[in-house]
Amino acid sequence: MIQDLTRTDLVRLIRGCEPGMEHVGMLQQHGLGMYVGGMNDHWEWTDKESDHWNDVSEEELWQLYLTITNDDRDEYAPPQVYVVMQGDEYDKEPKAIFTAEAAAERYKDAEGDVELLIEPFDLNPHFEEREKVWKASLCPATMELELSPLWGDEHLIGYIRRYGDWLVAWFMATNRREATAKANEVFGTVTRGREQGKFCYLNQEIYLPDRQYPYTKKYPYYDVASGKIVMGDFGAVLIPKSEALLPDGTPNPDLFILLDRHFVERKD
Repeated sequence: MIQDLTRTDLVRLIRGCEPGMEHVGMLQQHGLGMYVGGMNDHWEWTDKESDHWNDVSEEELWQLYLTITNDDRDEYAPPQVYVVMQGDEYDKEPKAIFTAEAAAERYKDAEGDVELLIEPFDLNPHFEEREKVWKASLCPATMELELSPLWGDEHLIGYIRRYGDWLVAWFMATNRREATAKANEVFGTVTRGREQGKFCYLNQEIYLPDRQYPYTKKYPYYDVASGKIVMGDFGAVLIPKSEALLPDGTPNPDLFILLDRHFVERKD
């Protein structure tokens, strides 16, 4: 049931609307009415007792109503709750929650604590899930997976690198469920790629980021899609020249993605 509306209420709510022409095809496909042409073109809803209404769930009926009325609300305006807070302005913690402000006031009086604060909050407030960068860390030895959303690090999207016992990858996702699915996809791609001979130095410290610190070894960054090492065009790697370079001295494109005068690891 949607916000205390019964199926009958939802059907009545929908039948009280006049759908636009852009919704006619969809409604007729559900068997919920038909467009009648002629001298007086108009829309006729299917009788409220028709079984066609029972073929649509209550959630779908509500979404149908939102669609044909161009109402983009997910639900009715959520009710407020009243939270009794203990502490000061800078360090508060909830002590009790009520659906009526009067009840919260009575609780405050019963506690006899004049320092208690009552604050209203929206219950189930509307929010938007925006796509952002996620970092996924996998420990191959234990298959433990850790996920964390980030603000920034867009320059690492699509890359993977080893950090100690962990493999770390970066990608875009809107929420933790989607991030988990993408993490499994990324690490699965890497596993299959290694079986094909890609990511061959993934677990070996070979990457020298620049000539200022020529003896600093690091694990290389890899492009997940291609399985190639990502390297700035004045970087260096400690692998045989026969593998790293072509006969003309340029980096082997089967191993590297050469960036334009910068490195993956940002220097802030």
